[in-house]
Amino acid sequence: MKRAETSEPLSTMPPDARDWGTVVSFRNHVYILGGKCDGDPSCPNKRFNQIYFHNSIFYLDCDGEWKKTPPMLFPRCLPAVVVT
Repeated sequence: MKRAETSEPLSTMPPDARDWGTVVSFRNHVYILGGKCDGDPSCPNKRFNQIYFHNSIFYLDCDGEWKKTPPMLFPRCLPAVVVT
């Protein structure tokens, strides 16, 4: 790509990624961690009428596809992430 050019998006967000999650990049992957449903009728864990924190982790691989990893031990909303 040349300077100031834009490209087509590689991917959209995974459908089970929730609002209030944290996005971080590390090496050649982008990760989405945690999030919250607040009475959301699309909650993947079917917690429709309550505030529910998620423990999910997704990453974007080199092929432009989102994949799910094993979950975090505890659900989190807006988790803090440090990459070294």
